[in-house]
Amino acid sequence: MQRVGLRKAVGGDAALGIGFVVIVVVTLLVLGLLYMRPPAQKTFSFETTDASAVTAGQDVRVAGISVARCSR
Repeated sequence: MQRVGLRKAVGGDAALGIGFVVIVVVTLLVLGLLYMRPPAQKTFSFETTDASAVTAGQDVRVAGISVARCSR
């Protein structure tokens, strides 16, 4: 039984093209994941019953510095 490399079985240009497409797809998936969930981003939840004046989109401030926005 003779072993045939991928380049000979598929064709040199086709194998190179397939490899390039695989690398591009993996890179795009990783970049998409990093965009959706940035490594430095932290999520906090807070629930209260007496915040009637708080509305979605308002700034959350700590010592006068805007640190977040209300989402709901």
